[in-house]
Amino acid sequence: LALIFGVCGGLVGWYANEKNWFDGKTEETESAETDGMLVSEILARGLSVQAAPLSATSVDDGQVVTDEAYTFTVTPDPVDAEDTYTWAVTDTSSVTLSPSGDTKSCTVTCNQAFGTQITLTVTSNVTPEVTASATLDYLKAPTNVTITSPTTIAFSASGTNYTVSATPTWGTGTITPDAFTVTGGSISNDLDIPDEYSYMGKTRKVVDVDLNLSPDGTLITTPSAAFVSYTFITGGGGEIITKAINPDDIIIYTEEQCLIQYENAFKSAVTGSNDGTLTVNYTYSYKGVQISSSSVEISVGFDVSAMTVNAVSIDPNTDGVVFF
Repeated sequence: LALIFGVCGGLVGWYANEKNWFDGKTEETESAETDGMLVSEILARGLSVQAAPLSATSVDDGQVVTDEAYTFTVTPDPVDAEDTYTWAVTDTSSVTLSPSGDTKSCTVTCNQAFGTQITLTVTSNVTPEVTASATLDYLKAPTNVTITSPTTIAFSASGTNYTVSATPTWGTGTITPDAFTVTGGSISNDLDIPDEYSYMGKTRKVVDVDLNLSPDGTLITTPSAAFVSYTFITGGGGEIITKAINPDDIIIYTEEQCLIQYENAFKSAVTGSNDGTLTVNYTYSYKGVQISSSSVEISVGFDVSAMTVNAVSIDPNTDGVVFF
């Protein structure tokens, strides 16, 4: 018995499930099925048959990840036998056979997903008892995925923990992938807010990034902690780069003042829907070989009700007081 299998990548979504107080929503995404024909159980009676993928992409523990087509080659006993051979399959709609001129090899191409095992046979035209066969299977691909995710992402000083998970709906095939895994994800800030903030003649520019999510759970606190990578001072003969919330920053316009302005602008811009994009990354595999990896995106709102607007500076509204 030999196992040689191949699958092309496909598109799949994810199921992101909330862990806390918020309500969830359900969405469905559709994806095209992949070409995932597998070859196994090669049985020889008087001649050997070898199956080789047309385009191998990786090898792991004797398994070949490939495209949707294989070349089968017969080796008769004795090897100098001059027989010709007939190739046949039990499903000519799902599989196309292209024998070589001498009929000693044949390209087998998968045309579509199939839900019943297909048997490939090759038989000597001289001696019908001299034959070999192989079993063709199809590895299922996700046709749609139910995505359950938070309708809102809450920001607060204490923080809220969020996790992601996924459940696909498998399409047509004879074999189901044995692993489907969330590998992480991210949340992007899609709000239209300034990236530069000025005070007392100094300007700081905010450089923001997406918030990376861990598949084991992510604690989300304040907007600046989630999205701001660092800030730097512009003008004045160059740019001074500093880490976010640097306690040793002694410049007049401090990092903290910049981030307060950033969060005030963030809170003013939030609408509660379509404020950001949640991206969930995934993989699925079979017998230890990764078949596909991709991601799915959904829109989320932000909740800033637990946050307050803070002052950047204060003005006593007078230049001085004279007592008499």
